[in-house]
Amino acid sequence: MPNNTSRLLKWSAAGIFSAVFMWACENDPATIGLDTLPDTDVLNANSVSTNVYGVQTQPERVTSDHMAVYQPRLPLGELNDPLAGYTRAGFLTQLNLGERTPVFRYDALTDTIDSAKYSPVALELNLVYRYEDWLGDPNAVQTIQVYEVTEHLPRITSQNRYHSDFDLEGKIGAELLGEMSFSPLAGQNDSVWQAHSYMDTISINLGEDLLERIFNLPEEKLQTREAFQNEVKGLYVTVKPELAPEKTGALVRFDLNLLASNMTLHFQKVLREITNEGEEGDTLQIEPKSYLFPINREVVFFSRYEHQPLNGFFLDDPEVTHLLVQGMGGPMARMDLAPLISQWTDSLAQQGDLRYGISGVDLVLRPDTTPIANLHFPYSQRLSIAQLNERGNPVFPIATRTEEGDTLAIFNNQSADYDAETNSFTFRMNQHFFETAAKGNAEVPPLYLVLPDMQYNFYRLRLYNRHPDFGPVLKVKYVSYTTNETQE
Repeated sequence: MPNNTSRLLKWSAAGIFSAVFMWACENDPATIGLDTLPDTDVLNANSVSTNVYGVQTQPERVTSDHMAVYQPRLPLGELNDPLAGYTRAGFLTQLNLGERTPVFRYDALTDTIDSAKYSPVALELNLVYRYEDWLGDPNAVQTIQVYEVTEHLPRITSQNRYHSDFDLEGKIGAELLGEMSFSPLAGQNDSVWQAHSYMDTISINLGEDLLERIFNLPEEKLQTREAFQNEVKGLYVTVKPELAPEKTGALVRFDLNLLASNMTLHFQKVLREITNEGEEGDTLQIEPKSYLFPINREVVFFSRYEHQPLNGFFLDDPEVTHLLVQGMGGPMARMDLAPLISQWTDSLAQQGDLRYGISGVDLVLRPDTTPIANLHFPYSQRLSIAQLNERGNPVFPIATRTEEGDTLAIFNNQSADYDAETNSFTFRMNQHFFETAAKGNAEVPPLYLVLPDMQYNFYRLRLYNRHPDFGPVLKVKYVSYTTNETQE
């Protein structure tokens, strides 16, 4: 083993990050990466496992617009999570024109607008969600509310992104457009869900005022998306804040990219008989019609969240027994591996007959998967590791700069899948990065544990931290070998 082992045993880090070294020579072949070592006889192959402790942290905000993930599903609802505390989620969305030009009052026979033949019926917001794509109590009843956005939402660009703490002040109308009571399970049995391909749609009536306004828009306001969005700037969908402290509530994710998620204008055309004098007489038929305003990637939509952590949620405290990782801009965990990596500096730079080489480095984290009875709280099956950018948002993939200015990946995998057999998530570190950083030629930035697609991922993970058996571990596999010069 490295000659500085005894010195390492006495070392401990101070500050926001602590590490307790538990060195042990294991019967580990440590064969990963051996092809990168010199062609020589391997004298020893071992590994060293080091317990590391992270701290709890909370992002100020996260980028939550639809450019952040490939297939966003936007959470909505109120939830008292027994682990993560209170969360309230809603979203804002613009609306687009459909593929064909709106024909609410247009009579193709006379090539004119004919208000006598056409009349509005209803305006509905339709939102689609999938079976069990919810968190909490599936029978919890909540009141979904819809308001009109009163300020134009500029298009998303690299310089204009939307965040989870979007300020609503002065941007949302005071008048409620519509509301409805809703529960995720909706009282439907399995056969009903199966008949509907395990999807359901809620429809919220948006009221007479907006219906009349849209139906009577002049033709020039219905020719382009921009012209229409100047008149109807968007909708804010939220839930009435009425969840009692003793209730669990629920969050439901709605898929806005499905065609069935839209705003639909229902209207009708009246067909009348023509008299001998060529005038219209009695009504013959009322023909129902509709026009869909889709929600797609051509429009702006993004999530907004409010979090109130439970008592006992301590930021920057390395003594916490567990680390909580939640989506929706919720808690993250911060880990600083720099002190651990620097302890290998002397071993990798050692001169003489014996050399040491790194054959593999794993960061292993173990979740506490204790179930919560009678509630739908599945744990995330994937965990990601990230850096923070200059705006304080997690970014992928994570990399650092060498002294020569080269970009060097820190990990081979930015996300790790849950291994049920070992109850763990494993991140494999880039061997070249570890050696370069240990020699002082690359910076080791603080790393953050987050959930993939954290903008819309409403799951969470509870990871062991201060635990003698299940706490996070940095496992370094190494080999010792003699140099070619010595062998000759």
